[in-house]
Amino acid sequence: AKLMDSSVPNALKDFSRSTYDQCLTDRNAFYTIKAYGAAFISKLYEFDAAVLAYRSATLDTIQRTTSELDSQATHDAIQSATGNADKIQVIIDLYKRVIASNKAGAQQEMASKLEELKRSLVEFKENLSTELIKAQRFVTSCSTKFWPAPSGKALLDICTRTGTKCVNREYAEHATCGCLVNLATDVGDPSSTNATMDVGRRLLTLTEGSSTISIDMCAEGRRSASNYVQGVSERLMSAGHKNLINENVATMRALYGPYYCSPYGSAFEDAMTEPLSGPPGPPELPPDNVVGGGGGDDGCFDRDRAAACRLLDGGASAAAAHSACWGAAG
Repeated sequence: AKLMDSSVPNALKDFSRSTYDQCLTDRNAFYTIKAYGAAFISKLYEFDAAVLAYRSATLDTIQRTTSELDSQATHDAIQSATGNADKIQVIIDLYKRVIASNKAGAQQEMASKLEELKRSLVEFKENLSTELIKAQRFVTSCSTKFWPAPSGKALLDICTRTGTKCVNREYAEHATCGCLVNLATDVGDPSSTNATMDVGRRLLTLTEGSSTISIDMCAEGRRSASNYVQGVSERLMSAGHKNLINENVATMRALYGPYYCSPYGSAFEDAMTEPLSGPPGPPELPPDNVVGGGGGDDGCFDRDRAAACRLLDGGASAAAAHSACWGAAG
C-alpha cells in the first residue's frame, strides 16, 4: 500500500504507538511457544540420558554383587553364621550395602531429572496459556491492518497531496511514497523489540539484526541438553557400557529411520568399533574435523558420509577425503 494512495489510511502518521508495540510483542508469541517447547524437549533428552545412567549403575551393581558373593570374605561370613536365617541375612546385608553404594547416586540423579522435567512441563503449560492469548489477540487485532515496518524505517512524506508546498509548483503532486506492511507476513519470527524471553535456564534475547529468525524445537532441545547428555555418554563409555547407547540409538533408528536424530555426540561415534544395527539414519553430530560443506550445520546428515569423512583422520589426501565426504563433484 502506498502512502499517497487515497484508498489507504495514512497509517504512517495516524496509528497508536502503544497498539503497534503491543502487536509486535504479541507476534512474538508464535516464537516463544516454540522456545518453551524446546526447553521442555531438552529436559526430555536429559531424563532419557539419566535413565541410561541408572541402567548402567544397575549393571555395575549386579556385577559387583556377583563378585562379592564369590569372594572369600562372603564365604567365610556365611560359614560363620549360625542357622539358615543368619546365613540368608548375610546375603541380604550384602545386597543392601552394594545397592546403596552403587545405585544411590544414579537414583538421585534420575529423580532430580524427573523433577526438572515436571517443573518444565508446568512452566510450559503455564506459559502456553499466556502466549496463546497473545497469539489470538494478534490474529484478531493486528493481522487485518497495514502498519509501518517493524524496523521503524519509513519514508515520511513532507509535502501535501495538492503539491502547494512541493517545489513551489502549483498543482504538482509529490511522488514519494511510504510502504506499509502486514505484520502477519513474518509471524513465527521474533520481532525486533529487544524482548527477552526466559525459557527455563536458557535466555533467548531477541534483538534487531539478530541472525535468529526461527527455531526448531527438537534441534534446540538437543543443543540445550547436549552438555549433560555428552557427560552421561562419556561416563557410560568409561564404565564399559557404551552398548546401552548403541542399543538405544539402533532401536530409535529402526523405529524412525531417517527421521531420527540422536542427541549423543561424536565422542560416542568415534569410540564405537561395531556398526549400528537398523536402517541407516543421520548421525548425532558431524566429526570434529568437518568444519563445513554439504553436511549442513544441524548435525544431522547421512551416517555413511560421516564415516567416510573420518578418512581425514587416517591420513588420506585432501582430494580423496573431500571426494569421500561430499562427492567428487562437491
